[in-house]
Amino acid sequence: MSFVDKNITYVFDFKHATPAQTPRVTTWNFDNDREPASLINTVLYSGLLVGQKDGSIAGYEGYYDTDLAWVNSAASYTNSSITADISSIWIKVNESLAAAILKKMIFVLEGGSGATLGLQWYKDYSINPSTTTQIVLNPVTSGVVALWGASTSLYGASKYTPVYGLQEYRTPLTGTAKTLKINLNMVSAGYDTSIQELSIISKQGKIR
Repeated sequence: MSFVDKNITYVFDFKHATPAQTPRVTTWNFDNDREPASLINTVLYSGLLVGQKDGSIAGYEGYYDTDLAWVNSAASYTNSSITADISSIWIKVNESLAAAILKKMIFVLEGGSGATLGLQWYKDYSINPSTTTQIVLNPVTSGVVALWGASTSLYGASKYTPVYGLQEYRTPLTGTAKTLKINLNMVSAGYDTSIQELSIISKQGKIR
């Protein structure tokens, strides 16, 4: 659902429902008048075609924003990374009247190899976040990369990427809070990433 004049596009993912059995919703915005003005899914062009506000046509595939330009009758491609920025709802850290002393966060991610995850948290409805904690994602892999013509490739012509599995990450939290909001941001390095589990470790503090 695209609101062109406002440069806001909402994407509803019906393949993976939330715990409330509603679609997951993300918000996209664009620079240089490239917000979607029309969209169509095609068989001929193997995917989604997007008519943009500036009059150009774009395709939706891969992990990068790719510009195609023609210079002296030759094609030139420029890849720009895509940044993901997601926030949780406000989470009750402690069910009692007492604030919780924040200790650490433990979360399990699938994928994301080579990317750096930026973590911030907000306390008790504050608009000011914590400082950003940088976490390098390094999941274990079940395979190796094979490129065209690699000596280990069958017939010398194959291309595939390894499968990156689950990895647990731990990071300390600081301060006290009754409610907490988590913000995660990451620049794609070419591999998809999925949050599988997230736990906040705390202990009861003083009533306030």
